[in-house]
Formats: sequence, C-alpha cells, structure tokens
Amino acid sequence: MPMNNIKLELGCGRNKAEGWIGIDKQALPGVDLPWDLENIPWPLPDECCYYIRGIHVMEYICPRKQIAVMNELWRVMQMDGVLELNVPLAGSKPDFWNPEHC
Repeated sequence: MPMNNIKLELGCGRNKAEGWIGIDKQALPGVDLPWDLENIPWPLPDECCYYIRGIHVMEYICPRKQIAVMNELWRVMQMDGVLELNVPLAGSKPDFWNPEHC
C-alpha cells in the first residue's frame, strides 16, 4: 500500500472506487485497511492523504469520538488536501430510520 498521496475512502465497504485505498470496520472484499475509525491513531502516517472522502460514514461515529476522528482526519491530510464528508440531513426520514446512526 502506498504511504503518500493517498486517496482514502472512509467506510468503503464492498464499493470502494478504483484507485482509492479503502478503510472499513469490516474486512470485506475490497477493503485495504480493516480498521475501526474510532480506534485512534489510525495506522497511517502523518500527511499521507491528498483526498479523503466519507460517504455516509460519519453518522456512525459515536458523538463522543467525533472530534477525535476529525483531529485524525486533520493529522493524515496533506496541506491543501480535500476532505469530502457526506451525511444524511439531520432529522430526515433516512436519518431516523437507521438505529445505528448517532
């Protein structure tokens, strides 16, 4: 696994995009780094990622650990990197329907 200029996909599951390094709590096919995002520090060096995206993953992070996770994102992000986080609209039906959402 390359350790610099990484495009990191948080909570990738089985649907990791081509050319990305996938980190997920579950060791599914396609997951490059099976790791719980709440387990800090992540096994990645400082400033190794130039693009990090998390599509519908942050709502699963325990509220007490969200700042620590954001700090870890900051640690692994390169200067002028891109951080893309998408979450459901708070209070929307999909947000309430999933009992695992924090």
